[in-house]
Amino acid sequence: MNARFALRSLACCSALALGVAEAQNPQPNAPPLNGSGRALLPDSGEYEGTFAAGLMHGRGKIRWRNGDLYEGEFVNGLFHGIGTFTRTKSGYTYSGNWHEGYEQGRGKLLWRNGASYVGDFVAGERNGQGVFTRPGEFTYTGAFVDGRYQGRGRTDFSDGRRYEGDYNLGMFEGEGKFVWPGKHVHIGRYKKGTRDGPGRIDWDNGEWFEGDFKDDVPDGPGRCRVAEKIGDCLFKDAELKSFTEDQ
Repeated sequence: MNARFALRSLACCSALALGVAEAQNPQPNAPPLNGSGRALLPDSGEYEGTFAAGLMHGRGKIRWRNGDLYEGEFVNGLFHGIGTFTRTKSGYTYSGNWHEGYEQGRGKLLWRNGASYVGDFVAGERNGQGVFTRPGEFTYTGAFVDGRYQGRGRTDFSDGRRYEGDYNLGMFEGEGKFVWPGKHVHIGRYKKGTRDGPGRIDWDNGEWFEGDFKDDVPDGPGRCRVAEKIGDCLFKDAELKSFTEDQ
């Protein structure tokens, strides 16, 4: 996300350069050093708004030839304060807080396909607490680090399934609970998005297994409830290999 704001230095420096040029050799497109005005920028943008000491400062907007648009607050030539940036080709709009050219603080991203993020930003990336929604698929609520799910969070799927627990690099990893209504509930360890390590699964028919999981399925010795009987059992690749009922 940060790469798209290489323009912030262009906007700052071009406005300043045009302001100095006007003082030495007045030009029709040069912005005023102070007050309201308009300036053509070398990155194919046009700024309209207020200036201070030759820099974009206060309220204004930049419209680029490709249709991109920023409208909001500026400080010393940079997006700073409250503003909205629309990227036409990439199909997203960011509205919220800015700090020295980057999204920072609370904001909202809205993509053309309907997906959205509302939450915290640091240095142009989703960092902190937020909510990401992909309509018709899922909603994630929780912690973000550099745009990925990281830390504690919850995903609610459109079909009723839900996961709540630890995430790493955007995947279920650590301790978590997965609920699949009408099928099962699993509580235990996850690794790279799958059940891996100690845990317990309770099926909707009343049977359960408590033991180790591998590649998302029961695998190894554990305790079970099978056909209303409880005892020691052994699973291999999700198949029940042996069962010894408690006496």
